[in-house]
Amino acid sequence: MATGIVRTYNDSKGFGLITPDLGGAPVFARQASIATPGVRKLKSLDRVSYDVLENAEGLFATNIQLVRG
Repeated sequence: MATGIVRTYNDSKGFGLITPDLGGAPVFARQASIATPGVRKLKSLDRVSYDVLENAEGLFATNIQLVRG
């Protein structure tokens, strides 16, 4: 499982970008991939953990969990 910081997130469109802690290309995050119970949107600078799915369109975060603390 990877970790990173939410760089941008657009509430009205339900998507944003995560900057991975280990560097590399930003990862696309969709609202439907947020797996933390009770959380429906992300905020810039939120720390998250996630799984990465790669397809022809790029890198996508799945199973996004807020890291608390």
